[in-house]
Amino acid sequence: MYPDVAGWVLIVCASAFTLAAAAIDYRVQRIPNYLTLPAFFLGWVYQGVFYGFSGLLDGLGGFVIGFGMYFILWLIGSGGGGDAKLAGAVSVWLGFNRTIGMIIASTVFVILGTGFVMLWSMATKGVYRTKNKMLPGSDVSEKKNSLRMLKINKNRLGMSFGLSVALGTVLVTAYDVPRQTYRQHLAKQRAAQPEQLPKKPAARDVDVPKDAVNLNAVPKANATNS
Repeated sequence: MYPDVAGWVLIVCASAFTLAAAAIDYRVQRIPNYLTLPAFFLGWVYQGVFYGFSGLLDGLGGFVIGFGMYFILWLIGSGGGGDAKLAGAVSVWLGFNRTIGMIIASTVFVILGTGFVMLWSMATKGVYRTKNKMLPGSDVSEKKNSLRMLKINKNRLGMSFGLSVALGTVLVTAYDVPRQTYRQHLAKQRAAQPEQLPKKPAARDVDVPKDAVNLNAVPKANATNS
């Protein structure tokens, strides 16, 4: 079942926005405000136009959990401010449930991507050089400023959060939007069909043999003879 207009708008806009942000993040190590802020406001327009007040509430729930999650990562120095703004903007489009799915999917992508990058680096550059590259403060020169280096080198763990958010968004929208559309289509079909009561089984005609004995007639005959 193909998505409706709202589904197609969500898939195209959310995927294009996050993939563009991931590409810019890969090239310049930052996600610009001129990309996240318009997407943030357009997300509210999308929710309001297609879903009304309930859509705005759903977008608010998605923003709270999406932006809040990556804002905490920014506070502890594990993510960037652009990552938090990216997640907050796309979460308005996704809504609450899909934002949770995006966070789970992006976390899986980060773990798998980081593990692959670390294994590849150890195989090509050696364990010691991989340790110095991946772990802040592993060098003697970095131990005094390990916290500062952690905040500067936010993407040293292999896969950036921008790319993981983009991949999680594409996966969630491509899977969940057609599924929801199909479920809504089935619900409309069931609502359009009148409820049919089960038919009672028709009474079957029983063929009585001609030579069958009439048991009721026997007492009458005995009463006449007496």
